[in-house]
Amino acid sequence: MRALCLQAYIEQCISLATTERKYGQLWLIQEEWTQVQEAKIFLKPLSDYMHAISTGQHATIHNAFFIYNDIFDNIDKQCKRIRKLPANTAWAAGFLSAKKAC
Repeated sequence: MRALCLQAYIEQCISLATTERKYGQLWLIQEEWTQVQEAKIFLKPLSDYMHAISTGQHATIHNAFFIYNDIFDNIDKQCKRIRKLPANTAWAAGFLSAKKAC
C-alpha cells in the first residue's frame, strides 16, 4: 500500500515515461486509486495483527480468540461500509465476494 503514499511520484514518473510510450498502460484512473485506498482500509487490521503476532513473544490462546473475533468483526464492518458505496462502483462487488473467501 506504499503506492498510495507515492501516488504523486508514480503518476509523475509514468507521465514522463508515457511520452516514450513505455508505461502508459500502468496509468491508474482516480477510480482505481480509490480501489487501492479501499483495499488498504480493508486489509489494514489484518496487517496490524500479523505484525503484532509475529513480533510478540507472549502469544496465548486467549489472544488468538480475541484477534480472530476482532478480524471477523472488522470484515463485517468493512462490508457494511462498502455496501453503502454508490451502486455504480463496479469493484465493490469484488470486495464483497472477497468477504466470502475470508
